[in-house]
Amino acid sequence: MGTIARVQTVFTGWPGAPGLQTSFFHLDAMWAWSGYFQNAIDGVQAAYEAEPSLFSSGETITVSPIVDIFEDTTGVMLESFEGTSDPVSGTDGTGWGPTATGICVTWRTGGIVNNKRVRGRSFLVPMGSGAIDGDGTPVSAAITAAGNWAGLMEGGLSPYGNLVVWHRPINGAGGSSFIVTSHTIADQYAVLRSRRD
Repeated sequence: MGTIARVQTVFTGWPGAPGLQTSFFHLDAMWAWSGYFQNAIDGVQAAYEAEPSLFSSGETITVSPIVDIFEDTTGVMLESFEGTSDPVSGTDGTGWGPTATGICVTWRTGGIVNNKRVRGRSFLVPMGSGAIDGDGTPVSAAITAAGNWAGLMEGGLSPYGNLVVWHRPINGAGGSSFIVTSHTIADQYAVLRSRRD
């Protein structure tokens, strides 16, 4: 597909912090990243500003003002830009939910690599305890809010580009990125494990 931008979001203020979430965006060929990297930052920030109730009061969500640009087939970093961002505060005043589990958003694409559909995931962790129903599943309002967050992420760079899932290269070759076409959210909590588990 070409070049993609990495936008990272840092979560602080909770036991075990910081947390990190990474999103990737593709810019249409008619535009240059030097003029539109701030749009990607603003798009991600807007998604969190729209749904602060997903996160506990005391938690701060900060979109990194540094956007790195990669060549998707090789993984080589080509450029880096620094913009501006403002912290977003959680508003769920009921307390902290579990720090290892949260709502999982699955990103769907039309891409196929090695006979497998290319999908991505974003974990909304940690959430406020008010997002947990009595049976241990997310309350319906949290599912709705997460769906709104996901929709805003998908449209975060519109009309200049799109949210993508990056299939990383192996040994500097074979990488690819695919535009997110839809998302799904299960009515259950997912366990977020590190790659070292």
